[in-house]
Amino acid sequence: MEKTLTQMMDILRVKFKITRPLDANSDINEIGLDSLDVINFLYSLEEETGVKIPDETIQTEDLRTLTSLAAYVATHASEARQ
Repeated sequence: MEKTLTQMMDILRVKFKITRPLDANSDINEIGLDSLDVINFLYSLEEETGVKIPDETIQTEDLRTLTSLAAYVATHASEARQ
């Protein structure tokens, strides 16, 4: 999960130019991304990890923090490899 957190933070810093401090508890909705940026971030994460994040999953409150997203990716990573 630590690798995924690092990947997410790298995507946010490089692709979306987020300069504020990020940590595992950073809320996706409060780091300076608009709604289209959030979708593009999740798409970038899917490309990096191979884990598809369904639209209905994104809508839940469970995936608001970087930690919750990393946990989701870790849980579904084995499915993506099959």
